Amino acid sequence: MNLSLASAHANLALVKYWGKSDEDLILPRSPSLSLTLDALSTTCVAEGSTTGEDAVFIDGEKTESERDLNYLRFLKAELGLESGVIVRSVNHFPQAAGLASSASSCAAMAGALVGLSGKNLSLPAISRLARHGSGSACRSVYEGFAAWVEGDDQTSVAQPLESPLLEDISVVICLVSREFKSIPSRLGMRMAQSSPLYEDFIYQCHRDFKEACTALRLGDLSTLGDITERNTLAMNRVNQTARPPLIYPREKTEMICELAKQLREEGIACWYTNDAGANAFLITQEQFAPLIAQRVHSRFDVETIIAGPGPGLEVRHA
Repeated sequence: MNLSLASAHANLALVKYWGKSDEDLILPRSPSLSLTLDALSTTCVAEGSTTGEDAVFIDGEKTESERDLNYLRFLKAELGLESGVIVRSVNHFPQAAGLASSASSCAAMAGALVGLSGKNLSLPAISRLARHGSGSACRSVYEGFAAWVEGDDQTSVAQPLESPLLEDISVVICLVSREFKSIPSRLGMRMAQSSPLYEDFIYQCHRDFKEACTALRLGDLSTLGDITERNTLAMNRVNQTARPPLIYPREKTEMICELAKQLREEGIACWYTNDAGANAFLITQEQFAPLIAQRVHSRFDVETIIAGPGPGLEVRHA
């Protein structure tokens, strides 16, 4: 029986993806920039089904989610797989809690199905497939920094970005909550568009993306951190002014944001961001990460994970 295994890692958006120009094709309103994280991974095994039926298992539980099953059907159609396929996906971190589990899981599923098909696809081609499962998944195909730009179904894919910062950057993940977020990202993006600040935010994302790419090229962590923090806070303001309001950060999340500012005043490189969830992420240099993690834990009783730049998609046959 044919069997293919793939692994992918979650990514942290530094310039946010928060809105689509096409819901069906999952095309973004603005470009985004991310860092793949080594501490957050998903493994996915795909194999032929003896019954001829399709099935998806997530962390050992069979899912009836139409989103997951439709994505599997899309991948099969794109890759010419006509027989039934069983997919078994395992997240090695909390899912649906603002840690981009959909990014790593959809990228891993795309890789596993490509491996099962025997096709030799380029990474941009796999990035396109992953995008159809979850927009941010297209960035998890790549190691380190990745950029995702607007375009059509064929051209809106992620590309890797080189930077000297890969040698020293670290992220302290602050697990404020392990609970499923009440409002999924897809719904949150639709709700955010009701904010009077939304269009200005999209314009800011274009500007922040260009400036962040320059900071990466120059190895300027301070500028990249400033851009990331202001882009995050702008996204949060959009969500707060949506109708109805969309609130992801919790009290401890906001307190960790304030801690980042205090640490900078102490001369410690530290910048804050959050995605669509309660968890906070502190961007820093490798030398400061243990100190920051200890400070967060002692002050807020919050579990932390220290992450560095992660690898790209890996596919192998068994």
